[in-house]
Amino acid sequence: MDKRVLQIFEKAELILAVIMIISLPLSEAVKNISFALLFLCFIILRFLKKEFCLTPLAKGLFFYLATAMIVSLFAIDKHLSFKGTWDILRFTMVYLILINDFRDKKGWLEWSLIVGTTLGAIWGIVFWKLFWHKSRFEIISLGAPNRTATFLSIVFLFVIAKIIWDERISPWSRKFLFFSALILGISLILGASRGAFVGLGASFLVLSFLKPDKKMVAVFLLLIGSIGIGAFFYKDLGQKFLNPQNLYSRFQDWQEAFQAFKTSPIIGGAARICYADPDNLYISILAKMGLLGFIGLVMVIIGCIQILLKSERSYYKYAGIAILTSILTNGIFETTFTHESALAFIIISALM
Repeated sequence: MDKRVLQIFEKAELILAVIMIISLPLSEAVKNISFALLFLCFIILRFLKKEFCLTPLAKGLFFYLATAMIVSLFAIDKHLSFKGTWDILRFTMVYLILINDFRDKKGWLEWSLIVGTTLGAIWGIVFWKLFWHKSRFEIISLGAPNRTATFLSIVFLFVIAKIIWDERISPWSRKFLFFSALILGISLILGASRGAFVGLGASFLVLSFLKPDKKMVAVFLLLIGSIGIGAFFYKDLGQKFLNPQNLYSRFQDWQEAFQAFKTSPIIGGAARICYADPDNLYISILAKMGLLGFIGLVMVIIGCIQILLKSERSYYKYAGIAILTSILTNGIFETTFTHESALAFIIISALM
């Protein structure tokens, strides 16, 4: 009886995980409902299986979550602070679920993320162009253009790593990956996010140093050429590169958020200004969560590096290195480790 029940919940958990991952760029309601049901299945399976797995990254995430909970108790705006804590709780639990119950189902995870993101990009392009009439590309379920670009760049790097280093994929799968890379590349150019481009450039440079490969160099040159052509023909992208005015206003946001951090350096959150997004991962964490939260973020990064050092030399490893580099570099210009972008990073980390 227990074995049959176990199989039912394992199948339900797989279906819910696939739905949640596919819906990341498509539907806020579907991904939240599927996550809640997925977490319920996970709790029941832990009771039935009586086993529990932790990795260095999981420990780092738990530490980060604990710091967020402590900080929220003393925050001036507890509602906004606990809202941020919920975001951390969600991607921490997703990682815990995946490393415990999906070690033999990696294909389901990666293809759900690739297919869902490709569909989301196509859907976004169609509606952005035909109905929204917005100057910069965004997907409503992911948020503003920079946040959308951060998510897309994470999946784009994973797709590129899979194309170059996964030798087991079929010809049809490879064709779909090329199609996905094309769609995501177009979306990134339409999004005109300088931070995302800087993150991608840093990722390709790091990979070229760690694993010299003609294909990687070719992709890097193609990316640079595409951005150059896009900047020439797509005025919004060209203006972003040529007009530094919004960078000056961003410096002011950084300064204000850093002043909020200095007001309460240990636990942050002592001024309402700190809850405004300063478009900088590190200053944002310092302002909202203080040094305690920043240490939590460092613990997550250390845990991820430990996983990367221990993982096999596969496309998962190289994708992880590229994505971590992108998140940390783009983090200078955007709060990258939040919401769907953090979930995408967590899903790929669980594959390593």
